Amino acid sequence: QYYGPMHSGIVWPLFLKRVNRPLAPTWKPDFPPSGDAIGECLENHTLEEAVTLAHQMSETWDYGLAQMLLLHHPMSNNRARVLDIGVTEALSLQFHSAENIFRFYLLRHELYDSRTTPQRRMKILVKMRDLVMREIENSSEMIALCRKDSRLGFHSEAEAHQYCPSRLSWRIAQLQDLLDTEFPEFESALLNDTPLPVSEFKKSQERYHLGTWEKTEDFQWRLRRREDGDIQLELKVRKGSERKPDDFFAAYFCDEDVTFFPWRILIRQHRIDDFNNAAQASFEEDQKSWRCTLTLPALFPNGFLQGAFMFALRRQYTPEAFSYAWPSRSVPARHRLNIGPFQPDYTGLVIP
Repeated sequence: QYYGPMHSGIVWPLFLKRVNRPLAPTWKPDFPPSGDAIGECLENHTLEEAVTLAHQMSETWDYGLAQMLLLHHPMSNNRARVLDIGVTEALSLQFHSAENIFRFYLLRHELYDSRTTPQRRMKILVKMRDLVMREIENSSEMIALCRKDSRLGFHSEAEAHQYCPSRLSWRIAQLQDLLDTEFPEFESALLNDTPLPVSEFKKSQERYHLGTWEKTEDFQWRLRRREDGDIQLELKVRKGSERKPDDFFAAYFCDEDVTFFPWRILIRQHRIDDFNNAAQASFEEDQKSWRCTLTLPALFPNGFLQGAFMFALRRQYTPEAFSYAWPSRSVPARHRLNIGPFQPDYTGLVIP
């Protein structure tokens, strides 16, 4: 609802390389175009479930659309009814685009999986190319509908158009460039049995090795793997370093493709707030400091903590005042409903 592709996926660019850019709130038109962090819209579903449900929605809607199109000729002299049929066609394109976007990123997740064979990767790349070409067609068809009905794409809460002919044309150019540049790059890598291309973000993403203590004047932390495979975050905080009694730390965990909703855990001196209610915490304190040991089951969710994963730690003093403990950032991420001042390209990569 907040960040998904059903509203305006028809103008989303697609990313073959992992750039981990955030999704834009559908009701705020001043955000940049949505990126590839598809899990940000999957608070209650897996990506596989989203593909299945989006397909069911598209298929069911198209059954109704077929009935509506039978009325086009009888209603050809009734402009209001013709426009209604156009709205039905536009919704069909929106639903198909959403399904294609979910499928594209599910395929990309498999493409980058180290267990995927080169032969399978080539087949995946063909399917992803086909999805991009379908999306060029969808955007082109939507341009024709928008030129007939300027209401299409208007978001009443945003008081602006989510899509229009100029944005759709921009998207078509972005997708064509993807076909012309990055797809050949990936094909060449597969044919020559070389590593898959990575984005500039991934090349420069900060790295952290499990077990290493990161220290500041006021606190220190480390991540480590227990013998049973679970991940522990150990946090030690100097007493007196708080600005307000309700200071807290926010820890974020994501898989490398951000295929599920970021796992956010808020850590206070005596309790935690866990979005998934899956972590366990223990606390100790003395005259100088308080300590929290946070344990995350490696098998939940989807077992992403068993390998490399992405992580960020932020200290929050007030709603407006906070600092990024790791990785450090001088420019804050813009606050987003249900997510906070976080975005996946503000994470570092945790190396097993």
